[in-house]
Amino acid sequence: MITNIVKEAINSNVSDLHLLEGEVPRVRINGELKVFRENKIAKDEIDEFINENIDTNLINKFNEEFQIDFGLEAFDSRIRVNMYKEMGKISFAIRFLPNKILTVNEIEMEKEAEYISKLNKGLILITGSAGSGKSTTSSAIIDYINRSMSKHIVTVEDPIEYIHESKKSYISQREIGKDVLDYKMGLRGALREDADVIFVGEIRDMETLEMALTSAETGQLVIATMHTSSASETIDRVLDSCDKDKVSQVKMQLSLELKMVITQNLIKSKDSSRRFLAKEVLRVNNAVSNIIREGKTHLIKNELLTSSEMIMMEKSVANLVNMNFISYEEGIKYINDKKLYEGYIVGLKMKG
Repeated sequence: MITNIVKEAINSNVSDLHLLEGEVPRVRINGELKVFRENKIAKDEIDEFINENIDTNLINKFNEEFQIDFGLEAFDSRIRVNMYKEMGKISFAIRFLPNKILTVNEIEMEKEAEYISKLNKGLILITGSAGSGKSTTSSAIIDYINRSMSKHIVTVEDPIEYIHESKKSYISQREIGKDVLDYKMGLRGALREDADVIFVGEIRDMETLEMALTSAETGQLVIATMHTSSASETIDRVLDSCDKDKVSQVKMQLSLELKMVITQNLIKSKDSSRRFLAKEVLRVNNAVSNIIREGKTHLIKNELLTSSEMIMMEKSVANLVNMNFISYEEGIKYINDKKLYEGYIVGLKMKG
């Protein structure tokens, strides 16, 4: 019974559960995918799980689009579910979300959160691959603003992952498909809802990005996530996604409205018992703003290297090696410049 598998997975502290009719269930623990049970999932178990947890509107959407995302409450935990088809069979990718919203102190984002909270407007991008902790960081920063500032925070998510209670701030959380049609409509609505801070669960297309930039221009602080692996790649991805006739306009908008890019990775410890956060932090100062406007993103690396207010991924990963938290070999998977990475590692005899 899938409900029992979900319960057992929650109790086993896994991050993800994968279910497919005719296959054994698999889980991801500290980044590694492993078989969870030897018994294969039967079709009637899939059907039972659907009947118990998914309403008619979502089923109709699935029948039209062949995949859906939704959130569930299960065993005092919140889970995010992607239901999709594979070779004609129904599959589930289930992400387990922590019950507790971590603080910025717990995830070592105090400086970044303090800087962001003092901004009245602009765009903040939190980036990384799937499973890199973007949602955890976003929720921690939103919680920091919620506790310390008197703001109206509007989130637009697909689905809602972390439930926030209004504290010093007032929070409105809107879910795609339930409360609003899509990200574009959610962003447009937030402009009319007296929002001070807008959180966009994920920027997936240029249309959403353009709305996010427009919101930042009109006086809102916009925090959003993207799937990119460095600050320079983030900016390149945005510019490469533009229609050619809009590149100059978007360069100008980004140079004026982008305030910070946080890129992160979660890296497996030496004993595989946990994962450690490595981060790259780009603050858009005058020099970076000029680089963006001129389209010379290759120069961002030099700003990351020379500014005391910024952090380069190579240095962050090397620091984890220096503290004996991760291995050299594991760390090298998450960097772009091997020579720079090795230069930060204390006592390392240069390799190759």
